[in-house]
Amino acid sequence: MTNPLRYTWQLYTGKFEKVFVLMLTTTLPLLMLHSFTTNYIYTITPSLDPVYSFADIYYALLTILFYLFAQIP
Repeated sequence: MTNPLRYTWQLYTGKFEKVFVLMLTTTLPLLMLHSFTTNYIYTITPSLDPVYSFADIYYALLTILFYLFAQIP
């Protein structure tokens, strides 16, 4: 391959519908679940320290976990 970026762009634009459906079925539900769970965790977790709370640690763990799940497909 002499131009990998051009080939990647052609592949992406040629198969855009499949990429869009994959995004709608995997990434969007994970983003919505992440949003609801982190907001719930921030609501129920007390903030004892003004710099950070335990909810920030849960937020980071959920972000890493959902990122790994989103990369599987």
